[in-house]
Amino acid sequence: MQTVLDNSSSAYAQLFASSSMLKLVSEHTISLPVRLDMRAYFLRYLDERAANLEPWVVTSLIQLVCRITKLGWFEDDAVRNIVVEAKVFIDKIVSSGFASTVISMLFSTSNFFRIFSIIVFNSFSVKIVGVPPPK
Repeated sequence: MQTVLDNSSSAYAQLFASSSMLKLVSEHTISLPVRLDMRAYFLRYLDERAANLEPWVVTSLIQLVCRITKLGWFEDDAVRNIVVEAKVFIDKIVSSGFASTVISMLFSTSNFFRIFSIIVFNSFSVKIVGVPPPK
């Protein structure tokens, strides 16, 4: 899929490559170093080409980067460096309309972790106190 992204100027081919990678990352186990390399590649790709890509291709690539980050969040601290890694890209696109898309996707992904931590905290509290949660 990297070849398709690197050599194709068709937005539909780029979307196909991004969607295929999203499905691959979501449905198959990939080692952490490979996922980190993939994320670095996609961030670099966005950094270099976002201005020339269709907005929906950029959105799909951002979803892919967020999914890779989300799936590896608890595995290693290197995964949590997404803000530092994406800062250069976000600084370049602040003047365009993509900045709000990037930021909202990053926050919606991180919102998952906030909700997950609340659920874990609530279930832990129920186990300690012994009071069942309200229905």
